[in-house]
Amino acid sequence: MKGTKRKILAIMMALSMVFQSGISTYAADVGLPPAEKSDDTVMTSEPVTEEAIDTGEEETEEIPLQKQEEELPVEEKAEETKAEEKELSEGSAKSTMEAETKTVAQIGNNLYSTIQEAVDAAAEGDMIEIIAAGTYTLPNIPKNVTIKGTVDGVVFEHKIAGNIASIPNGAAFRNVAFEVGNVNYHGFQHNGGITFDSCSFNGKLFTYGDETYKNCTFTNTGDYNMWVYGGGHSVVYEGCTFTNATTGKFLNVYNEGGDTCNLTVKNCKFVNEGTSYKAAINIKETVEKTGSALNYNVSISGCKVEGDFPEASVSDKLVVGEGGIYQVDDRLADITASGITVTLDGVQVYPVLPEPVAAAKIGDVKYETLEAAFAAAKDGETIKVLKDCAGNGIKAPQGKFK
Repeated sequence: MKGTKRKILAIMMALSMVFQSGISTYAADVGLPPAEKSDDTVMTSEPVTEEAIDTGEEETEEIPLQKQEEELPVEEKAEETKAEEKELSEGSAKSTMEAETKTVAQIGNNLYSTIQEAVDAAAEGDMIEIIAAGTYTLPNIPKNVTIKGTVDGVVFEHKIAGNIASIPNGAAFRNVAFEVGNVNYHGFQHNGGITFDSCSFNGKLFTYGDETYKNCTFTNTGDYNMWVYGGGHSVVYEGCTFTNATTGKFLNVYNEGGDTCNLTVKNCKFVNEGTSYKAAINIKETVEKTGSALNYNVSISGCKVEGDFPEASVSDKLVVGEGGIYQVDDRLADITASGITVTLDGVQVYPVLPEPVAAAKIGDVKYETLEAAFAAAKDGETIKVLKDCAGNGIKAPQGKFK
């Protein structure tokens, strides 16, 4: 604005000079003295300065040319913003890719970005450590290796019926979780023997081979926690906890015919959080479709139940152990045809063995043989013979009686 003010100043100075010259000429022409000049017009011979000019406008500081060049048009600013956003987006994508390719497993000092890579590189007997929490798909495991979660939150998910993974030569799992859904005929089919230690299972699982579970937890809100399915193999549960929130069903021992299955349940706890339905361990005695007998050897020891468990009822045709720890679905007319043996804390509880017929008794104490009764008898006691005894006679020990 300073340039504009200078121009105005120059113009007014020029007009002042012209106006003053014109008045002097007019006075000379009409003969007026200088004192009689009109008061309406005040003239001055003093120069007009910049300070004397008031244009009525606020003084604005001029922007230097260099600063004006730094201010970008709106279009250029938008382009610059887009470029910055693109750079940030590419950086985020790069970070995501780096996260996806992070190390998840290791064998010794060798690191792998996927579990499949670690399995492919593993030798027989190796331990594959999963060092990153996450949900994974378990690959087929052709060699007998151990898969161990070194952090919490290592989860293998498979919720559709069928084989979870092929493990033909066996394997071991430690400190990992399995999300298995609630579908039938779902497990590690035709495996070569698997051990699970300190693992958790959510859903329903079927056994298909020699399988051992130690210090594992099982939860389900639908059907049984596990079906001990198939024959010709051994299944062991030791120190495990089973929880069912709705149906009160835990282990179902069943197959559709085949060789004998050996089941051991030791020091386990069964927690029923739902309605009472069945005992902790349900043992099917027959194939439902054919009625043929199934073959199981079931050993239960040191186990306990928490919650409400049912008692035996005639209509259900169940033989239920005291406390609801086991039940046998007894549908055979002839109990001797059963291929099932159940042992509870070292005592055979199914089928119930008939009490042997005593050969003799002394008072209320019975003895299987007369010889045993003689050996236990004291002076003055009477031995009562309860059944016919064949043989060459009975000899009392010399010196036994006076």
